[in-house]
Amino acid sequence: MNRSIVNCYEAGAGFSSTMALLAAKLIMCLLDETGEAYSLHVPAPNGLPGGYPVTVERGTIDSDLPSDWQSPEAIELMRQAHYRDGIEKIEGDGTIHFSPKSVAILKTELGISLPEILKPNDLEIVAKEQIHVAELAAKII
Repeated sequence: MNRSIVNCYEAGAGFSSTMALLAAKLIMCLLDETGEAYSLHVPAPNGLPGGYPVTVERGTIDSDLPSDWQSPEAIELMRQAHYRDGIEKIEGDGTIHFSPKSVAILKTELGISLPEILKPNDLEIVAKEQIHVAELAAKII
């Protein structure tokens, strides 16, 4: 399955296969009508920021945080992780707001022009530019 997903991406985009595999596995678990419960770690379950352990059963996704964690605490830590990664916020529609500092670093250090506000419809264009820059860098190194 990994090979087929990687083959769907442009050269150099293999890193995307991890997210695609997690999404595919989650979808298969959501569609399973046998009643089996699956324990997974998935990105953005139910629209939450970051990744979380979950239980998937009969088309539902339920948080499966360790007993010593509370949901608000985990969500806040994921928001902080986004911020440290240069993301100021992610809107409900998927629009990403990057910090001006992270945009400047990507431009200066990697030559990637990342808009401060990235709409979901623009993701493919930005991803293609990043892949192109990575391919050029790989040829230099």
